[in-house]
Amino acid sequence: MNLCGVDDCNTAQVAKGMCGKHYARFKRYGDVHKVHKPGLKRGEHRQETVGYAGAHARVRAKRGRASEHLCECGSQAQDWSYTHTDPDDIETLWADHKGVSKLVRYSMNVEAYEPLCKACHVSKDKTRMSSV
Repeated sequence: MNLCGVDDCNTAQVAKGMCGKHYARFKRYGDVHKVHKPGLKRGEHRQETVGYAGAHARVRAKRGRASEHLCECGSQAQDWSYTHTDPDDIETLWADHKGVSKLVRYSMNVEAYEPLCKACHVSKDKTRMSSV
């Protein structure tokens, strides 16, 4: 049995080298040590800056699910996609659902995201990556 990779945690690994508790924190807040303390209202935030997953969670909290919106092509959106328009955006390494790390950019500005269908999201990401 492999143990969680977080210091001083002796719980079995569940995903990406972490136990369920630490993986959930990482996925939600971008930080395995962040602990949710109840008391904030929807859309309010304890920290000015959060990780990639936390930024996307803020977009969902403020603007709803992407699937509640239409993509620019007219089909139902599936993802919130960062528009790369924020001069104060953040660049970090992010492990995708397959555990592959890649460099991603994101913003703390919830208005710097647009709802896109998968096809438009992939197309725009390819265009953005080729211009970097």
